[in-house]
Amino acid sequence: MEGFSNTLRFLVGDDIVGCPSEISAFIRAAVRDLKALVAYNNYRHYPVGYAASDNGSTHGITQYLACGNSSTAVDFLGINNRGWCEVDDYETSGYRAMISTYSQYPVPTFLTAYGCLSSKSASTERFSEIVYIYGGNMTTVMPRLLGVW
Repeated sequence: MEGFSNTLRFLVGDDIVGCPSEISAFIRAAVRDLKALVAYNNYRHYPVGYAASDNGSTHGITQYLACGNSSTAVDFLGINNRGWCEVDDYETSGYRAMISTYSQYPVPTFLTAYGCLSSKSASTERFSEIVYIYGGNMTTVMPRLLGVW
């Protein structure tokens, strides 16, 4: 890992599907093990996080992943929000609800995926959400750091 100076962070998982109460323990164990490996080898600090879908059912998991001992808790949370379709805006896309949900989150939170997951608009992505992502409503909570688009 030390040979890659362009590595900024590690994701231990991205939208892992299954029973949240069972999967969250495995995600937390992966965070713990990766942090222990980095410490054992005296590597520079790499933040370790998880990317969750913003579908309403993962809020409990994300709270669990960020709580408690810093050696097992995530350092950041990535949010995959693929709800911006066609003529949406800050209100109708669900971005306002997302900001409200994560405004008090205990670790840095940012978008790791955005756009639209709709069969109708998959081939005509216009990225009209960029104005809102970099606008004042979003950047007060989420820093201007994007992972995947």
